[in-house]
Amino acid sequence: MDAEQDMPGGFSLPSWRPTLPPSAAWDTHRACWWLMLPEPPGQEGIGARLKQRLQEAGQRVILLTPGPRLAQFGEHHWSLQPAEATDYDLLLRLLLPQGLAPDRVLHLWSLLPPPPPGELEASFEPAHERGFQSLLFLLQALGRQEPRPVSLVVLTHRMQALGEETPCPERATVLGPVRAASHESPHLACRAVDVNLPAPGSWQEARLVDWLLSECAEASSGEDVVYRGQQRHVRAFSPIELPPASARVPGPLSPRERGVYLVLGGFGTLGSSHAEALARHVRARLVLVSRSLMPERVHWDDWLANHDASDPLSRRIRQVRALEALGSEVRVISADVGDRDQLRTAIEETLAHFGALHGVVFCVGSVNPSLSRSLADLTPEDVRVLFQSRVHGLYALEEVLRDRPLDFCLLASSLVAVRGRGASAAYSAAMNFMDAFVLRQAQRSPVPWVSVDWDGWTSDADVLPSTVAPLGSRPITAAEGAELFTDVLSLGGVNRVAVTPRDPFSPATPQPPPRPPEHNTPRAEPAASDPSAARRASRPPLETAYVAPRDAVEESIAKVWESMLGITGVGIYDNFFELGGDWRTGMTVMTQVREKTGVPLPPVSLQEGPTVELLARRLRAASEGLPDTSFDRPLVPSSAVKPSGEDD
Repeated sequence: MDAEQDMPGGFSLPSWRPTLPPSAAWDTHRACWWLMLPEPPGQEGIGARLKQRLQEAGQRVILLTPGPRLAQFGEHHWSLQPAEATDYDLLLRLLLPQGLAPDRVLHLWSLLPPPPPGELEASFEPAHERGFQSLLFLLQALGRQEPRPVSLVVLTHRMQALGEETPCPERATVLGPVRAASHESPHLACRAVDVNLPAPGSWQEARLVDWLLSECAEASSGEDVVYRGQQRHVRAFSPIELPPASARVPGPLSPRERGVYLVLGGFGTLGSSHAEALARHVRARLVLVSRSLMPERVHWDDWLANHDASDPLSRRIRQVRALEALGSEVRVISADVGDRDQLRTAIEETLAHFGALHGVVFCVGSVNPSLSRSLADLTPEDVRVLFQSRVHGLYALEEVLRDRPLDFCLLASSLVAVRGRGASAAYSAAMNFMDAFVLRQAQRSPVPWVSVDWDGWTSDADVLPSTVAPLGSRPITAAEGAELFTDVLSLGGVNRVAVTPRDPFSPATPQPPPRPPEHNTPRAEPAASDPSAARRASRPPLETAYVAPRDAVEESIAKVWESMLGITGVGIYDNFFELGGDWRTGMTVMTQVREKTGVPLPPVSLQEGPTVELLARRLRAASEGLPDTSFDRPLVPSSAVKPSGEDD
């Protein structure tokens, strides 16, 4: 079905689908295995069994354990500081000359039991260091070496939840780097495998060890894997059909007429749309929370008279008045969601003003360049900023809402939690944390907590026809999103739902088969050294005239595009997406461009400059230290499409 036609019914529920165990042979070829264990292996346990099996098969094994500094404890045993990026670079410089660069990596540093209920937030930082940070620094260090095939499996213990199990969001952030590496680095095969550790020395442990070694040898990316008992499962999403609006009955999440709702991130794209839906359908009394200060109401007319329509505060004033015109009563509060005291004060002000609080909508998070920064360029500060509201803000929200009777607490998450492409490892990690946090809350609290994995949104319907969404599908407009939000609230009994125009795992918009070029349209001849060029189709007809690459930089970019898109004769003014490219392919393109030119650019560069000429300009500017303003932006700005869950 066409994506646009499928949009109104694009709801699906997450599940786990049983599959066969992997069949890849891991011991037929000698390889170098890096075995990253949470502690030095003893006589028993999964680490000791993995080491034993590998050594019995004649594999080279490097043991890596966390420690206060980089140190060598034996010929093939090193310790390193998980949160120290330089340790990973130095380790590679020491081992590469010895022929001990990793072919396969088993990362077990997150293989720890879930924290006790009273120590959840306190356990986050240690889990973050051994999980997300260690993976980020390892992948960055590998990315600074000559590209070579590496297979990496990240192992966790009861991080995922099947049936009535309780997930561990503190460990779920490891999925961010796994997702990002799978899309950004074609030479890296990454997957996450979650297990329930069997008894040490048992036959179940022996069987699991062989399965894990085969997982690492399979050299493929993308799917989450869960082992429970003797069964392997992979993530699946099941579509659901909603009854017609006229046939729906009020459910546990249905908003009350004139109910009181707190919208955190109330002036962002999603927060604004959700607030409008509540105002339009139930004339809700709304509290919009944002970090930015607003002028006092008595000064609003003066402010509008002295500022143009593009002024951010003017837009917010008009937004509040539009909600009030729909019958809502609106109160605006300035607060940082990551600050417990400010969040608690916002709730107390809500109760003092309206005398009640019936529901909370969580749509927080700043839109900034770190949202789409590549693995190679992601910094600890980027991660800290992204985690402040989405991770620490959730801990704060849970604490201040504890024991309060609410109809629902709904969180705006994103499909990057599933797909990973189109956003940074940190953003994907935060979304996976949010989804797991909600599932845990659903088992601990009588209040319904719901996580909504939205596809990409756009705040301007006029740009929709020519915009390529970061997640590879048509973006959701604010008007559509308001109706979809209302549909979500009609579901009831659901803790997590995906909202997308298509199956969350389907590829991007299908590419039409390339057609022959128009008569007399010049095209580049395939390089004689490229045996695959003869199998490529010719450049499809485009509105832009063909102009051949003019220098080595443009030629290099064009050849990467031709190779990835399976065509010949890419011109410097051809639009990557009009040639049939999508966001998934674009991530790989940007990785190959970086490898060929040595200039790192964030993946979003291709969306901002989707032609060879624009991308070449940015490459030259980056190599010469010039600002990004050295090139003209495309007609459709990347800011038109936002990852879901963002405040402005």
